[in-house]
Amino acid sequence: MSKGINAVRKKHKKRALSKLHAGVPVDWVPGGTLFEKTQKQIESAPAPTCHCGAVMVKHQSRYYSELHQRIFYRCLTPGCRTSTAAHPDGRVAATPANKETRDARIVAHDAFDALWKSGVVTRQVAYAWLQRKLHVEHIGHATLEACEDIIAACKVVTPDELRGVRKEVVREERASRPRIATEDEHEDEP
Repeated sequence: MSKGINAVRKKHKKRALSKLHAGVPVDWVPGGTLFEKTQKQIESAPAPTCHCGAVMVKHQSRYYSELHQRIFYRCLTPGCRTSTAAHPDGRVAATPANKETRDARIVAHDAFDALWKSGVVTRQVAYAWLQRKLHVEHIGHATLEACEDIIAACKVVTPDELRGVRKEVVREERASRPRIATEDEHEDEP
């Protein structure tokens, strides 16, 4: 499984570096770059705590720094390589994880993305299937064992099972919409 993980990591790194070398411009806003605008928000965000008990430290990614203002948190405890991604405003985007779990999440996400990118269902329906099948709302919060379960489930799911979930999602959306009264019902009111 590690050979597949390394290939995925190289693909993501190569994609990020190609954008950086292509000279993709940084969004400009009055008063400076988008990064400068969000810097105050990033500095005020609370830092997560590592599973070893240490407070994680904020860093800027070397691959996305000019493009997407990517930041992440990492633990500085010797021997602990736990880290987690963060949103541009500094909020934690996933549960802190070690390298093995992060690599498993990448492979699980690729297996999951293949479901909705196939066109059988939308991304929303695929996430609904994931939540109903494995009780996982977001892969960024999955444990190593949950990632293995996600990969296995994505390999055996049938298009008919996904279509069934799509029907359930549509039915739930219709049931949650406010009902508009018909003219006949208005006449019955006093």
